[in-house]
Amino acid sequence: VVVETIGAFALSILFADAGVDNPLWQGTFHAVSAFCTAGFSLFDTSLEAFRDNVPINLTIGLLSTLGALGFIVVTDVVHVIQRKRERMTLTSRIILSAAGIILTVTTVLLYLEEPSMQNLEPGPRLLTAFFQAMTSMTTVGFDTHPMSALGMASVTLLLLVMVVGAGPSGTGGGLKTTTFSAMFGTMRAAIRGRNEVTFWKNSIPPHRVMSAAATVSYYITTLAVAMFVISLLEHIDFEDLLFEVVSALGTVGLSRGITADLSDAGKIVICAVMFMGRLGPLTVGLALFVKNDPAKLFRLRIEESEEDLAL
Repeated sequence: VVVETIGAFALSILFADAGVDNPLWQGTFHAVSAFCTAGFSLFDTSLEAFRDNVPINLTIGLLSTLGALGFIVVTDVVHVIQRKRERMTLTSRIILSAAGIILTVTTVLLYLEEPSMQNLEPGPRLLTAFFQAMTSMTTVGFDTHPMSALGMASVTLLLLVMVVGAGPSGTGGGLKTTTFSAMFGTMRAAIRGRNEVTFWKNSIPPHRVMSAAATVSYYITTLAVAMFVISLLEHIDFEDLLFEVVSALGTVGLSRGITADLSDAGKIVICAVMFMGRLGPLTVGLALFVKNDPAKLFRLRIEESEEDLAL
Protein backbone atom coordinates (compact mmCIF):
# COMPACT_ATOMS: atom_id res chain seq x y z
CA VAL A 1 0.00 0.00 0.00
CA VAL A 2 2.85 2.38 0.84
CA VAL A 3 4.57 1.73 -2.50
CA GLU A 4 1.31 2.09 -4.43
CA THR A 5 0.48 5.35 -2.62
CA ILE A 6 3.88 6.87 -3.37
CA GLY A 7 3.62 5.66 -6.97
CA ALA A 8 0.12 7.10 -7.35
CA PHE A 9 1.30 10.47 -6.05
CA ALA A 10 4.30 10.52 -8.40
CA LEU A 11 2.34 9.42 -11.47
CA SER A 12 -0.43 11.93 -10.77
CA ILE A 13 2.11 14.75 -10.90
CA LEU A 14 3.78 13.34 -14.02
CA PHE A 15 0.48 12.82 -15.84
CA ALA A 16 -0.58 16.36 -14.93
CA ASP A 17 2.67 17.70 -16.40
CA ALA A 18 1.99 15.64 -19.54
CA GLY A 19 -1.45 17.25 -19.94
CA VAL A 20 -3.49 14.13 -19.15
CA ASP A 21 -7.12 14.62 -18.09
CA ASN A 22 -7.99 13.50 -14.53
CA PRO A 23 -4.32 13.00 -13.59
CA LEU A 24 -5.09 11.93 -10.00
CA TRP A 25 -7.36 9.09 -11.13
CA GLN A 26 -5.04 8.11 -13.98
CA GLY A 27 -2.01 8.15 -11.69
CA THR A 28 -3.71 6.07 -8.99
CA PHE A 29 -5.07 3.51 -11.46
CA HIS A 30 -1.79 3.04 -13.31
CA ALA A 31 0.26 2.88 -10.08
CA VAL A 32 -1.88 0.03 -8.74
CA SER A 33 -1.94 -1.66 -12.15
CA ALA A 34 1.86 -1.43 -12.40
CA PHE A 35 2.67 -2.66 -8.89
CA CYS A 36 0.22 -5.56 -9.20
CA THR A 37 1.65 -6.28 -12.69
CA ALA A 38 -1.92 -6.21 -14.02
CA GLY A 39 -1.04 -4.10 -17.05
CA PHE A 40 -4.51 -2.61 -17.43
CA SER A 41 -4.41 0.89 -18.91
CA LEU A 42 -7.08 3.55 -19.37
CA PHE A 43 -5.35 4.77 -22.53
CA ASP A 44 -6.39 3.32 -25.89
CA THR A 45 -2.82 2.44 -26.88
CA SER A 46 -1.48 1.48 -23.44
CA LEU A 47 1.49 3.78 -22.70
CA GLU A 48 2.63 4.31 -26.30
CA ALA A 49 1.82 8.04 -26.07
CA PHE A 50 4.47 8.32 -23.33
CA ARG A 51 7.23 6.44 -25.17
CA ASP A 52 9.72 9.32 -24.82
CA ASN A 53 8.64 10.43 -21.33
CA VAL A 54 11.55 9.33 -19.15
CA PRO A 55 9.99 9.99 -15.68
CA ILE A 56 6.76 8.12 -16.49
CA ASN A 57 8.66 5.19 -18.01
CA LEU A 58 11.00 4.89 -15.04
CA THR A 59 8.22 5.27 -12.45
CA ILE A 60 6.09 2.58 -14.10
CA GLY A 61 9.19 0.42 -14.48
CA LEU A 62 10.17 0.79 -10.82
CA LEU A 63 6.65 -0.01 -9.57
CA SER A 64 6.39 -3.05 -11.84
CA THR A 65 9.84 -4.32 -10.87
CA LEU A 66 9.15 -3.98 -7.14
CA GLY A 67 5.89 -5.86 -7.59
CA ALA A 68 7.53 -8.58 -9.65
CA LEU A 69 10.49 -9.08 -7.29
CA GLY A 70 8.15 -9.70 -4.37
CA PHE A 71 8.15 -9.35 -0.60
CA ILE A 72 10.91 -11.94 -0.04
CA VAL A 73 13.46 -9.73 -1.78
CA VAL A 74 12.19 -6.49 -0.25
CA THR A 75 12.21 -8.00 3.26
CA ASP A 76 15.71 -9.40 2.76
CA VAL A 77 17.07 -6.06 1.54
CA VAL A 78 15.54 -4.26 4.53
CA HIS A 79 16.96 -6.83 6.96
CA VAL A 80 20.44 -6.56 5.46
CA ILE A 81 20.31 -2.76 5.63
CA GLN A 82 19.16 -2.97 9.26
CA ARG A 83 21.91 -5.57 9.87
CA LYS A 84 19.41 -8.13 11.11
CA ARG A 85 21.14 -10.65 8.85
CA GLU A 86 24.58 -10.81 7.28
CA ARG A 87 23.46 -11.64 3.77
CA MET A 88 20.35 -12.16 1.71
CA THR A 89 18.76 -15.58 1.32
CA LEU A 90 19.60 -17.79 -1.63
CA THR A 91 16.15 -17.09 -3.07
CA SER A 92 16.69 -13.32 -3.07
CA ARG A 93 20.17 -13.59 -4.55
CA ILE A 94 18.91 -15.77 -7.39
CA ILE A 95 15.92 -13.50 -8.06
CA LEU A 96 18.03 -10.33 -8.18
CA SER A 97 20.80 -11.92 -10.25
CA ALA A 98 18.39 -13.45 -12.77
CA ALA A 99 16.33 -10.26 -13.06
CA GLY A 100 19.42 -8.12 -13.57
CA ILE A 101 20.89 -10.40 -16.24
CA ILE A 102 17.60 -10.85 -18.12
CA LEU A 103 16.75 -7.14 -18.06
CA THR A 104 20.21 -6.06 -19.19
CA VAL A 105 20.64 -8.64 -21.95
CA THR A 106 17.12 -8.14 -23.33
CA THR A 107 17.46 -4.35 -23.34
CA VAL A 108 20.79 -4.47 -25.17
CA LEU A 109 19.57 -6.97 -27.77
CA LEU A 110 16.37 -5.01 -28.48
CA TYR A 111 18.38 -1.79 -28.74
CA LEU A 112 20.84 -3.30 -31.21
CA GLU A 113 18.71 -5.54 -33.41
CA GLU A 114 15.05 -4.42 -33.45
CA PRO A 115 14.43 -2.86 -36.93
CA SER A 116 11.32 -0.89 -35.94
CA MET A 117 13.32 1.02 -33.30
CA GLN A 118 16.24 1.97 -35.52
CA ASN A 119 14.62 5.23 -36.65
CA LEU A 120 14.59 6.52 -33.04
CA GLU A 121 17.33 8.63 -31.53
CA PRO A 122 19.73 6.69 -29.24
CA GLY A 123 18.14 7.97 -26.01
CA PRO A 124 14.50 7.21 -26.87
CA ARG A 125 15.54 3.91 -28.46
CA LEU A 126 17.31 2.80 -25.28
CA LEU A 127 14.32 3.85 -23.17
CA THR A 128 11.92 1.97 -25.45
CA ALA A 129 14.11 -1.15 -25.44
CA PHE A 130 14.37 -1.01 -21.65
CA PHE A 131 10.62 -0.64 -21.18
CA GLN A 132 9.79 -3.55 -23.48
CA ALA A 133 12.37 -5.72 -21.74
CA MET A 134 10.99 -4.69 -18.34
CA THR A 135 7.35 -5.25 -19.25
CA SER A 136 8.12 -8.78 -20.48
CA MET A 137 10.34 -9.70 -17.54
CA THR A 138 7.93 -8.43 -14.88
CA THR A 139 4.92 -9.70 -16.92
CA VAL A 140 3.21 -6.35 -16.31
CA GLY A 141 1.93 -6.12 -19.88
CA PHE A 142 2.20 -2.37 -20.53
CA ASP A 143 3.86 -1.34 -23.78
CA THR A 144 5.32 1.83 -25.26
CA HIS A 145 6.00 0.23 -28.65
CA PRO A 146 3.48 -1.75 -30.75
CA MET A 147 4.05 -5.49 -30.42
CA SER A 148 2.83 -5.97 -33.98
CA ALA A 149 5.74 -3.85 -35.25
CA LEU A 150 8.43 -6.07 -33.75
CA GLY A 151 10.55 -8.34 -35.93
CA MET A 152 10.62 -12.09 -35.44
CA ALA A 153 13.94 -12.04 -33.58
CA SER A 154 12.53 -9.62 -31.00
CA VAL A 155 9.28 -11.58 -30.74
CA THR A 156 11.26 -14.76 -30.05
CA LEU A 157 13.37 -12.97 -27.45
CA LEU A 158 10.33 -11.59 -25.62
CA LEU A 159 8.65 -15.00 -25.76
CA LEU A 160 11.59 -16.49 -23.86
CA VAL A 161 11.57 -13.66 -21.32
CA MET A 162 7.82 -14.03 -20.73
CA VAL A 163 8.23 -17.77 -20.19
CA VAL A 164 10.84 -17.19 -17.46
CA GLY A 165 8.69 -14.54 -15.80
CA ALA A 166 9.02 -12.81 -12.43
CA GLY A 167 9.98 -13.72 -8.87
CA PRO A 168 8.10 -16.42 -6.89
CA SER A 169 6.81 -14.11 -4.15
CA GLY A 170 5.87 -11.27 -6.48
CA THR A 171 2.77 -10.34 -8.38
CA GLY A 172 4.10 -11.43 -11.77
CA GLY A 173 3.58 -14.65 -13.68
CA GLY A 174 5.65 -17.03 -15.79
CA LEU A 175 7.73 -20.01 -14.72
CA LYS A 176 9.49 -17.81 -12.10
CA THR A 177 13.15 -16.91 -12.15
CA THR A 178 13.98 -19.36 -9.35
CA THR A 179 12.37 -22.26 -11.22
CA PHE A 180 14.31 -21.40 -14.37
CA SER A 181 17.51 -21.03 -12.33
CA ALA A 182 16.96 -24.41 -10.66
CA MET A 183 16.59 -26.06 -14.06
CA PHE A 184 19.65 -24.23 -15.38
CA GLY A 185 21.57 -25.37 -12.31
CA THR A 186 20.40 -28.95 -12.89
CA MET A 187 21.71 -28.85 -16.46
CA ARG A 188 25.02 -27.40 -15.27
CA ALA A 189 25.35 -30.08 -12.58
CA ALA A 190 24.63 -32.84 -15.10
CA ILE A 191 27.25 -31.51 -17.51
CA ARG A 192 29.81 -31.40 -14.70
CA GLY A 193 28.87 -34.86 -13.49
CA ARG A 194 27.66 -33.67 -10.09
CA ASN A 195 24.69 -34.92 -8.10
CA GLU A 196 23.86 -31.65 -6.36
CA VAL A 197 22.46 -28.41 -7.78
CA THR A 198 24.43 -25.59 -6.17
CA PHE A 199 24.52 -21.79 -6.25
CA TRP A 200 27.15 -19.86 -4.29
CA LYS A 201 28.16 -23.09 -2.50
CA ASN A 202 24.59 -23.71 -1.33
CA SER A 203 22.85 -26.81 -2.64
CA ILE A 204 19.14 -26.79 -3.47
CA PRO A 205 17.09 -29.52 -1.73
CA PRO A 206 16.15 -32.37 -4.13
CA HIS A 207 12.42 -31.89 -3.54
CA ARG A 208 12.72 -28.28 -4.76
CA VAL A 209 14.49 -29.45 -7.91
CA MET A 210 11.64 -31.93 -8.47
CA SER A 211 9.09 -29.16 -7.96
CA ALA A 212 10.91 -27.03 -10.52
CA ALA A 213 10.91 -29.92 -13.01
CA ALA A 214 7.19 -30.46 -12.40
CA THR A 215 6.51 -26.78 -13.03
CA VAL A 216 8.42 -26.81 -16.32
CA SER A 217 6.62 -29.99 -17.43
CA TYR A 218 3.28 -28.45 -16.50
CA TYR A 219 3.99 -25.31 -18.53
CA ILE A 220 5.23 -27.22 -21.57
CA THR A 221 2.19 -29.52 -21.51
CA THR A 222 -0.27 -26.65 -21.05
CA LEU A 223 1.38 -24.64 -23.81
CA ALA A 224 1.40 -27.58 -26.24
CA VAL A 225 -2.24 -28.49 -25.62
CA ALA A 226 -3.38 -24.86 -25.82
CA MET A 227 -1.48 -24.27 -29.06
CA PHE A 228 -2.95 -27.42 -30.62
CA VAL A 229 -6.52 -26.49 -29.66
CA ILE A 230 -6.31 -22.84 -30.65
CA SER A 231 -4.61 -23.73 -33.95
CA LEU A 232 -7.65 -25.86 -34.78
CA LEU A 233 -9.98 -22.99 -33.95
CA GLU A 234 -8.19 -20.02 -35.51
CA HIS A 235 -6.74 -19.26 -38.94
CA ILE A 236 -4.11 -16.80 -37.76
CA ASP A 237 -0.32 -16.80 -38.21
CA PHE A 238 1.34 -19.33 -35.94
CA GLU A 239 3.80 -16.84 -34.42
CA ASP A 240 0.97 -14.49 -33.44
CA LEU A 241 -0.99 -17.34 -31.82
CA LEU A 242 2.13 -18.52 -30.00
CA PHE A 243 2.77 -15.03 -28.66
CA GLU A 244 -0.85 -14.78 -27.51
CA VAL A 245 -0.81 -18.14 -25.72
CA VAL A 246 2.59 -17.62 -24.06
CA SER A 247 1.47 -14.18 -22.93
CA ALA A 248 -1.71 -15.67 -21.46
CA LEU A 249 0.12 -18.54 -19.76
CA GLY A 250 2.54 -16.09 -18.18
CA THR A 251 -0.35 -13.73 -17.28
CA VAL A 252 1.51 -10.99 -19.15
CA GLY A 253 -1.21 -9.37 -21.25
CA LEU A 254 0.93 -8.39 -24.23
CA SER A 255 -0.55 -9.06 -27.66
CA ARG A 256 0.34 -8.60 -31.30
CA GLY A 257 -3.14 -7.23 -31.91
CA ILE A 258 -5.07 -10.43 -32.62
CA THR A 259 -7.09 -10.77 -29.42
CA ALA A 260 -10.17 -9.04 -30.82
CA ASP A 261 -9.98 -11.23 -33.95
CA LEU A 262 -10.20 -14.50 -32.00
CA SER A 263 -13.43 -16.47 -32.12
CA ASP A 264 -15.47 -16.90 -28.95
CA ALA A 265 -14.05 -20.40 -28.56
CA GLY A 266 -10.52 -19.06 -29.01
CA LYS A 267 -11.08 -16.42 -26.35
CA ILE A 268 -12.34 -19.11 -23.95
CA VAL A 269 -9.12 -21.07 -24.57
CA ILE A 270 -7.05 -17.97 -23.81
CA CYS A 271 -9.04 -17.34 -20.60
CA ALA A 272 -8.52 -20.96 -19.52
CA VAL A 273 -4.78 -20.68 -20.19
CA MET A 274 -4.65 -17.52 -18.05
CA PHE A 275 -6.22 -19.38 -15.13
CA MET A 276 -3.86 -22.33 -15.59
CA GLY A 277 -0.88 -20.00 -15.66
CA ARG A 278 -2.00 -18.12 -12.57
CA LEU A 279 -2.78 -21.20 -10.50
CA GLY A 280 0.36 -23.12 -11.40
CA PRO A 281 1.08 -26.85 -11.07
CA LEU A 282 1.49 -27.00 -7.30
CA THR A 283 -1.94 -25.48 -6.64
CA VAL A 284 -3.63 -27.71 -9.21
CA GLY A 285 -1.74 -30.79 -8.04
CA LEU A 286 -2.53 -30.25 -4.38
CA ALA A 287 -6.20 -29.69 -5.17
CA LEU A 288 -6.54 -32.76 -7.39
CA PHE A 289 -4.21 -35.41 -6.02
CA VAL A 290 -3.18 -34.77 -2.42
CA LYS A 291 -5.64 -36.46 -0.07
CA ASN A 292 -3.63 -36.15 3.14
CA ASP A 293 -2.41 -33.05 4.94
CA PRO A 294 -0.64 -30.97 2.23
CA ALA A 295 1.64 -29.48 4.87
CA LYS A 296 3.30 -32.89 5.24
CA LEU A 297 4.74 -32.44 1.77
CA PHE A 298 6.89 -29.61 3.04
CA ARG A 299 8.02 -31.10 6.36
CA LEU A 300 11.15 -32.44 4.75
CA ARG A 301 14.58 -32.63 6.29
CA ILE A 302 17.03 -30.13 4.85
CA GLU A 303 20.74 -30.84 5.23
CA GLU A 304 23.00 -28.21 6.76
CA SER A 305 24.72 -27.55 3.43
CA GLU A 306 21.37 -26.98 1.74
CA GLU A 307 19.33 -23.79 1.59
CA ASP A 308 15.67 -23.90 0.67
CA LEU A 309 14.48 -22.10 -2.45
CA ALA A 310 11.11 -20.49 -3.07
CA LEU A 311 9.52 -21.52 -6.36
